[in-house]
Amino acid sequence: MGKLKACTVGIYCLAVLAVPLSATGESGDREKQSTLLKEIVKKNPSSEQARYDYALDLYTQGRFKEARDELQSLLALNSKHRRGQALLKSVNDIEKITDQEVRQQKIVEYLLSETSAVFEDMKGMKKEFDDMFSEGFKKKLADDGVARRASLDKKYKITASISKSYKEPLEELMLASEISRFERLNSVKDAESSHLRRNEKYPRSPKAKMDYAYFLITQDRVTEAIKLIESARKQFPEDPLVQIFSDGVQAISRATSSEQKEQARRELDINTTDFQTMILD
Repeated sequence: MGKLKACTVGIYCLAVLAVPLSATGESGDREKQSTLLKEIVKKNPSSEQARYDYALDLYTQGRFKEARDELQSLLALNSKHRRGQALLKSVNDIEKITDQEVRQQKIVEYLLSETSAVFEDMKGMKKEFDDMFSEGFKKKLADDGVARRASLDKKYKITASISKSYKEPLEELMLASEISRFERLNSVKDAESSHLRRNEKYPRSPKAKMDYAYFLITQDRVTEAIKLIESARKQFPEDPLVQIFSDGVQAISRATSSEQKEQARRELDINTTDFQTMILD
């Protein structure tokens, strides 16, 4: 499941990066993101993911020489890094183009090809799953998921709330993708800094508060998470995601053993994943 979430984040990031800065009005945030990505590379020089993410960010800004340098460092770590090879080829090809509109189009085409590659990875994972388990077992899993989501919907009235739920603007989605990248690289300080920036900039976003609450839970800062969720419940009394987190974190806080705590966290993960599935369906 962790790998699937990483793939989803990848699609998210690619979609955001494909948007020109002029369309968002957030060039300052983008510069901060580039600086943070550079710092992550400095702190994690052997991380292939960190180097690729930074090279991709440079590439989308048209900083091709810097992107090439970063990709050469990446390929020195792993000469068979498929995405690094593909991005380096695109850098070399695009530098031969002088028309800026054509360059932008080529950047978008590359990002779309990367999105397709992520989908192919997900298809491969699905095939592995299909090969591992019987049809009866897979049907039971699917049926269990349907029943579980129906129960969740009955308890939290998710379907009824979809039409009036908060919709994150593009700029907030950019911050969310930045946070996901930092968390994926285990850059805790940078992730928390971005969480705080997101909550300060978008105080009406229940998702921003719940994402930060979950981050606090992963850092075993449950008391802080509870305070944040209690505040969110007062601000968003009818929001189902906030209610799901409230119940989940209370269950974690009541756990008397590490096994019970882990079980409560798994249930919170399942419920939030089911919630996202229902929102997207």
